[in-house]
Amino acid sequence: MKASIVHTRRFAVLGAVLVALLVMAALPAVAAKGGGNLKCSELGLEELLLDDAPSYVGQIVSNGDVTVEITAVGEKLDGSGEIVKFMWTQLDGPTIDSVVVKGGPANYKYSNPYPDYLWAPIKGEPGTGSSHHEISNVRWCYPAVGPSA
Repeated sequence: MKASIVHTRRFAVLGAVLVALLVMAALPAVAAKGGGNLKCSELGLEELLLDDAPSYVGQIVSNGDVTVEITAVGEKLDGSGEIVKFMWTQLDGPTIDSVVVKGGPANYKYSNPYPDYLWAPIKGEPGTGSSHHEISNVRWCYPAVGPSA
């Protein structure tokens, strides 16, 4: 009898681990959190810079090499109007390699495949009831564009 309880518990634990792995595989990759104002040049890439938070749907950001459009913005729920997340789409230019979202003293570096929303960094540690910083700038990083032939 005890042996069957042990086997049942082992199967339950194994099942829980498999479910957790499947759920994690279905979630988008978590952004890499870093300190300071990470520039694309530090990654060996060119950049398209929005030196502010995305402010409205339909906002076009371009530097002649790359053009993106802001397709959604999200504010804090406290009524402050601070932008803490956004969605975007690329309209032209070389493929975006990564996106760096700066907020407060930290940044999140997102890589392809991108989650639906890109968020500003969290104040404090996740799970501590902390909220997100307001976005202060966004950098879309891409490979250098060569001269036209």
